[in-house]
Amino acid sequence: MRLAFRKVYYVLLSLRSAAHLTKKISIGGYEAVFHTSNYHELMTVECSVLEGEIGGEREVINYLLSSLNPGDTAFDVGASLGIHTVFMAERIGNSGRVVAFEPEEGSCQKLLANVALNKLTNVLALPVGLGEKHQSIPLYGGGEYCYNLWQKGQEIHQMGEIWPGDEIIQNKSLPLPNLVKIDVEGFEYFVLKGLRKTLLNPACRSVCIEVHLHLLPSGITSEMLLRFMEECGFIRADVLRYPARQACHEFYLKANQTC
Repeated sequence: MRLAFRKVYYVLLSLRSAAHLTKKISIGGYEAVFHTSNYHELMTVECSVLEGEIGGEREVINYLLSSLNPGDTAFDVGASLGIHTVFMAERIGNSGRVVAFEPEEGSCQKLLANVALNKLTNVLALPVGLGEKHQSIPLYGGGEYCYNLWQKGQEIHQMGEIWPGDEIIQNKSLPLPNLVKIDVEGFEYFVLKGLRKTLLNPACRSVCIEVHLHLLPSGITSEMLLRFMEECGFIRADVLRYPARQACHEFYLKANQTC
């Protein structure tokens, strides 16, 4: 109910004026500014500083910030508007690198605009998604700009280029990530399979996965994600659950990092 009222608030706000075209937020001692061109983007940005069922992203971003050190490399898989990208880039500084993957054309352009707005020079934004194999597959339109790569029966929004993470690291000479954040609307398992070699590398010490329980394809379960991560040497350190959204954030650490 609170979420429904909040959506009404943002729609009414967007009708009043264009004063919300940029929004400044602060998390974990870092400050960032984001373009918002509609009520949903404004809600996405503002809710990132809220806690609990409506928000949840504040806890996630704080986790990401606490898991990174200056000079680290982070992968943002499913970067969308770039909220996580920008805060991670501020945390790791100019000696670090954030590689942001976003296959949806409009979102990737907004990601690039937000990176430029915050005057960041340590972000590489790639207009591709990650998966199990290199291919071009349909990107389907979802509710409220949540595009996805597997929901057949919905309208095809565009074609998306997909790369295995291990392969694109080699192909583009990318640094190995110390942290990987994944938010891909049900495509999580395929992203992980394409990153297997990277996840096994000792340099990769932390992973954050937003698991969309109701969007997982047939035959894929959250238990399969857990088993795969354990096979790669990780333990599940914490879980943030959002029952009303049928989603959760799972935080993984390399087993030897917890000793």
